[in-house]
Amino acid sequence: MGCCGGCGGAPNAPGCCRTGPGCAGAGCCGGNPGCYWFAAIDFTDSAAAAARIAEEFDGWAPELTALITDGDTPPVLHPLNALPIGHRWDRVPGVTLLGDAAHLSPPNGEGANLAMYDAAELGRAIAAHPDDVEAALTEYERALFARSAEASAEAALDFERCFGNHTPHSLLGLLAG
Repeated sequence: MGCCGGCGGAPNAPGCCRTGPGCAGAGCCGGNPGCYWFAAIDFTDSAAAAARIAEEFDGWAPELTALITDGDTPPVLHPLNALPIGHRWDRVPGVTLLGDAAHLSPPNGEGANLAMYDAAELGRAIAAHPDDVEAALTEYERALFARSAEASAEAALDFERCFGNHTPHSLLGLLAG
C-alpha cells in the first residue's frame, strides 16, 4: 500500500489512514487514489451523502443502489487506520504493546489471531526471564517486529486485492488460484 495523497496529506481527514512504506502523510482506502472522494462528502446531509455514494455505483442494479439510498439509517464514514508496514518503537522500560496497538493493519481476518499469539509470546518471554522483565520485553519485541512486518504486508496486499484499483479482477484471481 502506498499514499494516494487524496486527503491533501492531512492524516486525520475523514476516510484517511496512514499507510505503507514511504508514506509521509495519509492514504485512503488502502492506497486506492480513486476513493478519496469520501473525504469531500458532507455526512451531516444524509440524503446528499447517500446520493453521492450511490453515484459511485452508477450502472449497478437499482435493487443494489437502493440499499444505499433507501436505508433507514444515515450513511456513516468509518475510516480504516493502519500503522506503516515495519513500524517499530524504541524500548520503553516496563512497557510494551500487543495486538492492534502493536500492529494495526487493514482488516484481513487475522487481527484476533495475532493478538492472541502476541499474548502467548509475551507470556512465554516473561516465563523464560522471570527475574528480568526488560530482557523478556526486549525478546518479545524483537520477534514481534519481524512477525508484525510480515503480517502487515500480507494484510495490505489482501486489502489491495479486495478494494484496490484492480478489483474485482485481483480478487477473482486470488480466489481462482
